[in-house]
Amino acid sequence: MIPPFLPRAAVRQLLRLLPLTLLLAACAQKTPLPSEPPPPLVVMPPPAAEVPAPASTANNIDGYKAEVAKRVYETNAEKIFTGKPPPLLRSIVVLSVVVDERGEIVGTRLFRDNGDLETRAVALASLKRAMPLPKPTRAVLRRGRVEYLESWLFRRDGKFQMRTLAEVQASE
Repeated sequence: MIPPFLPRAAVRQLLRLLPLTLLLAACAQKTPLPSEPPPPLVVMPPPAAEVPAPASTANNIDGYKAEVAKRVYETNAEKIFTGKPPPLLRSIVVLSVVVDERGEIVGTRLFRDNGDLETRAVALASLKRAMPLPKPTRAVLRRGRVEYLESWLFRRDGKFQMRTLAEVQASE
């Protein structure tokens, strides 16, 4: 849960710590009962080498937003729903995203949401998981950065679509 009053630096630090926190939570073991055999030893593989950022081919902001949204979909497939968004959504999270010329996120700012801390965290984590983002072309860079707004549309089950790639919302 990320309170809306945290400074950007604190949010970035929290996002950096999120994968480690999730890993530690997943690794927590219960004490086996005497009748249970001990759990098998799990050897963690070394971390994979960082994948280089793909190059963007977009010549405008809308094209770049679509490339980033596709990257988020690829890296968060289990969280994406297909088809038209339902007429009543659980939450809409709008983030301002700032990306540098290398495809690194240098800033995010919550622009709008309904106070649902879980969906806010999922939106931020999905963006972080998609790193590195496509390297923006010169056509979309302004002073070495590109900044845009993106919306995450959440269904009641917590799955999402991004407005840039979503179909027109279903009517009642």
